[in-house]
Amino acid sequence: MVVSRRNCGATTGFTTVVSERRSWIRGSLDLVEIDGEALGEKQLRLGWIDDDEIVIEANSALTVHPVNQEATDLRVGYAPGTRLGS
Repeated sequence: MVVSRRNCGATTGFTTVVSERRSWIRGSLDLVEIDGEALGEKQLRLGWIDDDEIVIEANSALTVHPVNQEATDLRVGYAPGTRLGS
């Protein structure tokens, strides 16, 4: 898993992205996008349940937007209190 932040230009803010690192050939697959900067453990936590399942917990002030869920073999869950967007 890779956590990164992106800024697409002067007129937009930062977005935090959680990606699955698949392989060098297949590249990374974005799993969730989070509005704003999720910096540090108090704002964003990732936890592995087993080899095929991860749980994402984000500060309630942040909105998590699931993306590409159908393209991964991972099961992605969300901790209670994590605010999901569309």
